[in-house]
Amino acid sequence: MTAARPTILAETLTWSFRLLFALVAALAGMWLVRGIQRVPPENRAVVMRFGQVVRTAGPGLLLTWPSPIDSVVLLPSLLYLFRIFGPRGQAAEGDGQEQS
Repeated sequence: MTAARPTILAETLTWSFRLLFALVAALAGMWLVRGIQRVPPENRAVVMRFGQVVRTAGPGLLLTWPSPIDSVVLLPSLLYLFRIFGPRGQAAEGDGQEQS
């Protein structure tokens, strides 16, 4: 007796499912990579999950779940605002704004 040879239909189905699996894995990988973001040095990030604040993060790389699970809002840091406006909320000297 000889070994049963797979039919053309079985081989086609096997390769189609492999291709479909690779395509879904590639799409899932691209979706997950969208969750890597960079926070500039003059900003802070507020991470919200489904609209609720989960955490805050400083400058650097930020790893979150991609949209629509997490959303990131960038806000200017207090140190940056303090450097621009000074301790009393007035614009610092030499920044091109007139003071009264």
